Amino acid sequence: MDSIRMLAATLSAIGLAACSDSNTPSGVDAMQQSEVLAVRGALVARDNCSQCHGADFLGANPGSLTCPSLTVVRNYSFEQFDALLTSGTTVEGEVVDPMVNATQLVSLEDRRALHQYLINLKEPSSK
Repeated sequence: MDSIRMLAATLSAIGLAACSDSNTPSGVDAMQQSEVLAVRGALVARDNCSQCHGADFLGANPGSLTCPSLTVVRNYSFEQFDALLTSGTTVEGEVVDPMVNATQLVSLEDRRALHQYLINLKEPSSK
Protein backbone atom coordinates (compact mmCIF):
# COMPACT_ATOMS: atom_id res chain seq x y z
CA MET A 1 0.00 0.00 0.00
CA ASP A 2 2.98 2.34 0.38
CA SER A 3 3.24 2.47 -3.41
CA ILE A 4 -0.40 3.59 -3.55
CA ARG A 5 0.27 6.35 -1.05
CA MET A 6 3.36 7.48 -3.00
CA LEU A 7 1.42 7.49 -6.29
CA ALA A 8 -1.43 9.44 -4.72
CA ALA A 9 1.02 11.99 -3.31
CA THR A 10 2.69 12.34 -6.70
CA LEU A 11 -0.62 12.78 -8.50
CA SER A 12 -1.75 15.27 -5.89
CA ALA A 13 1.45 17.24 -6.29
CA ILE A 14 0.86 17.61 -10.02
CA GLY A 15 -2.78 18.52 -9.49
CA LEU A 16 -4.53 15.37 -10.69
CA ALA A 17 -5.70 13.71 -7.48
CA ALA A 18 -8.86 15.78 -7.19
CA CYS A 19 -10.01 15.19 -10.77
CA SER A 20 -13.71 14.87 -11.32
CA ASP A 21 -15.85 15.36 -14.38
CA SER A 22 -16.38 19.02 -13.56
CA ASN A 23 -12.78 20.02 -12.89
CA THR A 24 -10.56 17.85 -15.06
CA PRO A 25 -7.35 19.67 -15.95
CA SER A 26 -6.77 20.07 -19.67
CA GLY A 27 -4.63 17.27 -21.07
CA VAL A 28 -5.98 14.63 -18.69
CA ASP A 29 -7.63 11.93 -20.76
CA ALA A 30 -10.33 9.54 -19.58
CA MET A 31 -7.79 6.74 -18.95
CA GLN A 32 -5.66 8.95 -16.70
CA GLN A 33 -8.74 10.21 -14.89
CA SER A 34 -9.91 6.64 -14.30
CA GLU A 35 -6.50 5.64 -12.96
CA VAL A 36 -6.37 8.61 -10.61
CA LEU A 37 -9.86 7.81 -9.36
CA ALA A 38 -8.83 4.19 -8.74
CA VAL A 39 -5.78 5.29 -6.72
CA ARG A 40 -8.00 7.53 -4.61
CA GLY A 41 -10.40 4.60 -4.25
CA ALA A 42 -7.58 2.35 -3.02
CA LEU A 43 -6.85 4.85 -0.27
CA VAL A 44 -10.54 5.09 0.65
CA ALA A 45 -10.78 1.28 0.74
CA ARG A 46 -7.71 0.96 2.92
CA ASP A 47 -8.98 3.57 5.36
CA ASN A 48 -12.64 2.47 5.48
CA CYS A 49 -13.07 -1.12 4.32
CA SER A 50 -10.05 -3.16 5.38
CA GLN A 51 -11.12 -3.37 9.04
CA CYS A 52 -14.07 -5.59 8.12
CA HIS A 53 -13.29 -6.95 4.65
CA GLY A 54 -9.59 -7.69 5.27
CA ALA A 55 -6.38 -5.98 4.18
CA ASP A 56 -6.71 -7.54 0.71
CA PHE A 57 -10.50 -6.80 0.59
CA LEU A 58 -11.14 -10.46 -0.18
CA GLY A 59 -13.33 -11.10 2.85
CA ALA A 60 -12.90 -11.55 6.59
CA ASN A 61 -14.74 -12.52 9.75
CA PRO A 62 -14.11 -9.82 12.35
CA GLY A 63 -15.91 -10.65 15.57
CA SER A 64 -19.37 -12.00 14.80
CA LEU A 65 -19.49 -10.47 11.30
CA THR A 66 -19.01 -12.25 8.00
CA CYS A 67 -17.82 -9.69 5.48
CA PRO A 68 -17.62 -10.89 1.87
CA SER A 69 -14.92 -10.27 -0.69
CA LEU A 70 -15.36 -6.86 -2.24
CA THR A 71 -14.88 -8.42 -5.67
CA VAL A 72 -18.65 -9.04 -5.52
CA VAL A 73 -19.19 -5.46 -6.68
CA ARG A 74 -17.09 -5.93 -9.83
CA ASN A 75 -20.19 -6.00 -12.03
CA TYR A 76 -22.16 -3.36 -10.12
CA SER A 77 -22.87 -0.01 -11.72
CA PHE A 78 -22.05 2.93 -9.48
CA GLU A 79 -25.73 3.34 -8.65
CA GLN A 80 -26.01 -0.32 -7.60
CA PHE A 81 -22.82 -0.04 -5.56
CA ASP A 82 -24.04 3.12 -3.84
CA ALA A 83 -27.35 1.43 -3.02
CA LEU A 84 -25.43 -1.45 -1.47
CA LEU A 85 -23.39 0.94 0.67
CA THR A 86 -26.24 3.15 1.76
CA SER A 87 -29.26 0.85 2.00
CA GLY A 88 -27.76 -2.63 2.01
CA THR A 89 -29.56 -3.71 -1.17
CA THR A 90 -27.68 -6.08 -3.50
CA VAL A 91 -28.22 -6.22 -7.27
CA GLU A 92 -30.23 -9.39 -6.65
CA GLY A 93 -32.58 -7.38 -4.40
CA GLU A 94 -31.37 -9.07 -1.22
CA VAL A 95 -31.22 -6.76 1.76
CA VAL A 96 -28.06 -7.09 3.81
CA ASP A 97 -26.73 -4.80 6.50
CA PRO A 98 -25.72 -1.47 4.97
CA MET A 99 -22.16 -0.45 5.59
CA VAL A 100 -21.76 1.29 8.92
CA ASN A 101 -22.39 5.00 8.39
CA ALA A 102 -21.12 4.76 4.79
CA THR A 103 -22.64 8.05 3.71
CA GLN A 104 -21.38 9.83 6.84
CA LEU A 105 -17.83 8.49 6.60
CA VAL A 106 -17.32 8.51 2.85
CA SER A 107 -18.35 11.37 0.56
CA LEU A 108 -20.15 10.76 -2.73
CA GLU A 109 -16.92 11.59 -4.58
CA ASP A 110 -14.99 9.07 -2.46
CA ARG A 111 -17.69 6.44 -3.04
CA ARG A 112 -17.23 6.97 -6.80
CA ALA A 113 -13.47 6.54 -6.38
CA LEU A 114 -13.99 3.45 -4.23
CA HIS A 115 -16.25 1.95 -6.89
CA GLN A 116 -13.64 2.61 -9.58
CA TYR A 117 -11.02 0.80 -7.49
CA LEU A 118 -13.22 -2.16 -6.57
CA ILE A 119 -14.48 -2.90 -10.08
CA ASN A 120 -10.87 -3.62 -10.96
CA LEU A 121 -10.06 -5.65 -7.84
CA LYS A 122 -8.87 -9.10 -8.82
CA GLU A 123 -9.42 -12.40 -7.05
CA PRO A 124 -6.11 -13.99 -6.06
CA SER A 125 -4.87 -16.46 -8.63
CA SER A 126 -5.11 -20.04 -7.47
CA LYS A 127 -1.97 -22.11 -7.68
